[in-house]
Amino acid sequence: MDRPAPKSIVARKRDLLYLVFFAVHVPIVFCVDVLPLYPEWMKPQPLLALRQYYIDTYQDQFFSAPP
Repeated sequence: MDRPAPKSIVARKRDLLYLVFFAVHVPIVFCVDVLPLYPEWMKPQPLLALRQYYIDTYQDQFFSAPP
């Protein structure tokens, strides 16, 4: 049986949207959201500054007092 050739990611608009969404959000999760869970020796100063900028700018209460 001959199967049709798979479509390119560009032709699958929804899949492309998911790819872009996760490509943007996954690094942000690891750089900002889970930063308080890292050991102290693993917390780079630029990421701490980025997180503090986010907290100061958007007054996000979920980030102001981490667990």
